[in-house]
Amino acid sequence: MMDLIATASARQLARTAGGLYLANIVLGAFAIGFVPVTIFVAGDAAATAHNIQANEGLYRLGIVAHVVILATNVPLAVIFYELFKVVNRRLALLVVFFTLVGTAVEGANLAGQFTPLALLDGGQKTSAFTSAQLQAQAYMSFATQDVSYAINSVFFAFYGLTIGYLVSGRRSCPESSACCSRLGLFAISPTASRASSHLGSPPISCLISSCRHWSEKDRSACGC
Repeated sequence: MMDLIATASARQLARTAGGLYLANIVLGAFAIGFVPVTIFVAGDAAATAHNIQANEGLYRLGIVAHVVILATNVPLAVIFYELFKVVNRRLALLVVFFTLVGTAVEGANLAGQFTPLALLDGGQKTSAFTSAQLQAQAYMSFATQDVSYAINSVFFAFYGLTIGYLVSGRRSCPESSACCSRLGLFAISPTASRASSHLGSPPISCLISSCRHWSEKDRSACGC
């Protein structure tokens, strides 16, 4: 995979990133939007536990979709490194670290989402607890997810700031300044990319495809 990324042009990498972001947006809307709204009932542990048990398949599918989202972050980090290392290799590497650490934090939170399933399966291991206690513990696993998402957002905020600096500092690579500027149009965090889909932002492939209007020098710098 690394060999494919290393030999691909900026245009090919941008199209790949576009496909990954599309999966990220669609699965994110399902796993982070639809499933919690369907399952979680604020302030009502019993209703939340009932929804988990009644919609266990949906709940598990949401976890699977979230795992795929995390998996897409890894190749996206590598792609952005390849695209922005011409500006500043160390900062591009910092983008990779922020992405991977943020993804790891989100993954740890995702592991906690299996807790309600273990608590509510009615197994022998939970027989020492009352039904109300199990429901309360399952509910708390949902309630603490906001804290985990807040921590995760800190890392992706630094990710976004670093990407923004790379774009604004494109004068440091004047031979590819137009390329750096255009690549910056889609260098956004996965969370922001989901929001941009609702704001009518053009797809990444459309942004990069405009390189046919660039000068021959810029086209060569971007690998178009």
